[in-house]
Amino acid sequence: MSGTPAAARACILAAVLGGIWCTLPAYAPDAPVPWDTAVLLAALGLGCEAADRRSPSGGPGPVAAGAFLPLLLAASFLLPPAAAALVAATGSPAGRVEQPPYAARRIWRAAQLALTCAAASWAYAALGGPATLGGGEAAPAFPRALLPACAAALTFSLVLTALDGLVLAAAERRPARSSAGRPPGCPPPSSAGSPCSAGPWSAVPGPVRRSRR
Repeated sequence: MSGTPAAARACILAAVLGGIWCTLPAYAPDAPVPWDTAVLLAALGLGCEAADRRSPSGGPGPVAAGAFLPLLLAASFLLPPAAAALVAATGSPAGRVEQPPYAARRIWRAAQLALTCAAASWAYAALGGPATLGGGEAAPAFPRALLPACAAALTFSLVLTALDGLVLAAAERRPARSSAGRPPGCPPPSSAGSPCSAGPWSAVPGPVRRSRR
């Protein structure tokens, strides 16, 4: 992380601390975490990221970049916030990183997706989403189940985009509004000389693929 601006380092550190805080309730002895579901989703996410990382650089691969984001949204529906954050943090560091600084991008990716999944899961639970899924002899409450699901998906997108804009603003020393208004993974032409903005900081890598680790 030696080439990372101080503002970007502070942003990454804050995201990491926030992500760790989000996962802490999962470690409680009486935490209501369905670990079998969490482990399955984490393994699927890890497999998707590993498959994308092994795909040929510069060409279509077997798994599109960011293909496991819907899986993370499903984790936000099926798991409590702490467990959903753990699922995101488990698989995301294994994904493709196109440009240096590699360590900083992997750490940011894990923290960003952990915060995003936790926020989406909180929104889903706050609107009674788990109760609408049914279970046992109860049938799913449709169409009422659409409200918490849509709210969670919206929260997922908003938090992911906001964090993208925040780290881009910190790395490129640009106003957060102009950074957030750009599609994720598309740095402005004026930032091409910056080691931090020479590629996407977002969870979904951009179309330019030069090198990877």
